[in-house]
Amino acid sequence: MGALNRAGLNRAWVAGLFALFWLGLFGYGVLLVATAAPGGLFPRIAAPPPLPHPRGRILAADGTPLALSPRPGTRVYPLGPLAGQVVGYTERAHGRYGKGLAGVERRANLTLARGGDVRLTLEPKVQALAEAALVRGVRAARARWGALLVMARDGRLLAVANAPLFDPQSPRGAPGEDPRLTNYAFRYRIEPGSTVKALTAATLLEAGAVRIGERIPVPYRRRVADRWVRDWHWHREEAWSLEDILAHSSNVGISLLAERIPKATLYRTFERLHLSDPRLLPGFSVAPIFAPLDRWGPVKYANATFGQGFAITPLHLTAAMNALIDGRFHRPRLLAGDQGMAVRVFRPEVVDRVRAMLERRLAHRARLAGYRLAGKTGTAQIAVPGGYDPERVVTLFAGFVPGDRPRATAVVVLYDPRVDPKDRFGSKLAAPVFRELAEGLLAYWGVPPRGNLK
Repeated sequence: MGALNRAGLNRAWVAGLFALFWLGLFGYGVLLVATAAPGGLFPRIAAPPPLPHPRGRILAADGTPLALSPRPGTRVYPLGPLAGQVVGYTERAHGRYGKGLAGVERRANLTLARGGDVRLTLEPKVQALAEAALVRGVRAARARWGALLVMARDGRLLAVANAPLFDPQSPRGAPGEDPRLTNYAFRYRIEPGSTVKALTAATLLEAGAVRIGERIPVPYRRRVADRWVRDWHWHREEAWSLEDILAHSSNVGISLLAERIPKATLYRTFERLHLSDPRLLPGFSVAPIFAPLDRWGPVKYANATFGQGFAITPLHLTAAMNALIDGRFHRPRLLAGDQGMAVRVFRPEVVDRVRAMLERRLAHRARLAGYRLAGKTGTAQIAVPGGYDPERVVTLFAGFVPGDRPRATAVVVLYDPRVDPKDRFGSKLAAPVFRELAEGLLAYWGVPPRGNLK
């Protein structure tokens, strides 16, 4: 009996050891499987990747969408060509829209790509008025292109119009080949011509170099170093005041008066007006062509007094002329969130006097019955290698709406008009564009006419 118990006990030990062996072997196999699995024995189920979010919107000052993406990979421009060159465009392939390539689409690409909105200072109604007036002006002048900017007195850009117009959703050519793609207002340099005489006049009054009503003899031409400075039309020697000089747009007269101040005085004023600023509107504007002071010899200085010998964008000219509203330079703003900046350049009484002269002697085609407007015409030759093209010009007008208490500065540029040479002047081509814009602005702002003004 005892032998049997011992034999059973031995068999039980053997069976137990055999079971433990297979259990360990099974456990080892499970361990191998568990460690080899990507998520372990009980892997966590990963969340599905998030859906790509739509590109952010570009909004006008009042919240009107200028660009939006109803769903990822799409891009819609609800107002079509309105401010098309400013808004810009994105990559487009196989019906899908990608990163920004031009304008605000490019400048604010990171924000927009993350789904953030970008609000501009542009006012849609003002932009529409500016584009309508400019397109008609370009057509009438048969100009190669045109630009029209409207800037509020605090530096906000209310309108930036370019012609020809550009719809970002339309088929487009390559940059440099398709004339619709260029934002001429920000990225094309021109000589500002006689519009600058208003800034030179303010500089002279600020320095106390000329008295209101004082007259000086002004011939048709004068010699400066080895060159002749001439007026745009022949006249006998006349006794003209500063106001007369502005009214007749006399190169000789303004350069004669400017000899009363050091050339550094005018140069520093132009610097404070940011006419040489390469970063006037970072990410949008190009740098001017503006020689340093040590290269301003007698001829270059004389030319600078009437807007020749340096090249700036229409934006630079608008921002500089805007200082004639309250005497302060306001840095231009296009993005609504940007900080404003203002620096005193002229005394208030100085700019009031200059604008009063520009109002009294306003070009006939810029006048609007019942309203006080002010402004200065300009006609500049187009620079070419070795000099100027005698057959091509830029016509300009820089003005204030209204003239006595301005709410805005407006600058019109018509490049290379192809009409009869006797009509290629700012007073004949650019001034009517300003008048049409002013008429629309005053109606939009609800400013009533005054019956005794013609």
